[in-house]
Amino acid sequence: MSPLDNDNFVVLRRCKRRKQADQYALVLVAMGIRALVVREGEEFCLAVAASDELKADYELSEYDRENPAKGVRPAGPAQAVPGRWEAAMMFWALMFFFFAASERGTWGVDWFAAGAAQAGAMLDGQWWRAVTALCLHGGATHLFGNLVFGTAFSMLLSQSLGNGVAWLSMIVAGTVGNVANALIQAPTHTSVGASTALFAAIGILASYHQDWKPGSVREVGLRAWRPVAGGIMLLAFLGFSGERTDYMAHILGFAAGIAGGWMLGRIKVDWVNNISLQWICGALCLGLIGIAWLVAAAYSASA
Repeated sequence: MSPLDNDNFVVLRRCKRRKQADQYALVLVAMGIRALVVREGEEFCLAVAASDELKADYELSEYDRENPAKGVRPAGPAQAVPGRWEAAMMFWALMFFFFAASERGTWGVDWFAAGAAQAGAMLDGQWWRAVTALCLHGGATHLFGNLVFGTAFSMLLSQSLGNGVAWLSMIVAGTVGNVANALIQAPTHTSVGASTALFAAIGILASYHQDWKPGSVREVGLRAWRPVAGGIMLLAFLGFSGERTDYMAHILGFAAGIAGGWMLGRIKVDWVNNISLQWICGALCLGLIGIAWLVAAAYSASA
């Protein structure tokens, strides 16, 4: 009986060449994972124990990212990658809503007074401002710039993490950046804009694709730092223009993104194809924004 007929084994890769299948098997064996290569028709199947499937798939995905291979296809039917434009359209809808609401004072709320990231108020316990400030903009030009860059960088990040995880990680890292900014600024310092989260997205993207293994720098030199170096170049090019730009918020958002991307890269999960996780993270993202604004509105009404 073929090992493939055993429920204890799963097929991870199907290769056209035996050499490629054997190479995959060597990669897994080096990581302490038992692997079998079995011929099935014109293909060579790489199988592992079901208990090792998640870890083995992660290791091979990392190997493929660093060493693109030809003649290999994943086992089983191809999984649909979540759409990218849906999240970008949601981003536009939310930003336009908050911009219009703040301009018109919708529902009698002074949106800037209630939600701007004022350092003193945040340190006095008004935590929601770290989130709500990401939804406010100081004018149409400010809004349009963030919409353009936000669409580009969020879609790139979604390619690696999926829509829900990408947006939740951006908002969380942007929030952390706003909190850090409040800690070092004067109490009267006030800032608004989604750019802190957008530079967080650049940091997450750079850090997630950075090889942080101890031996990587010694083996390939400065080339190993290309992802993070590219992120720093984007920060320098885009983050320091405009006379009213909050440079420190951009830097701290980027730094929070670097930390977030490092943590996401350490978690051995197939982010993109975990559809349930994408929905959960998307709901958490919208929930965080919604709760922050409800608290802001309630506090403003009672003040």
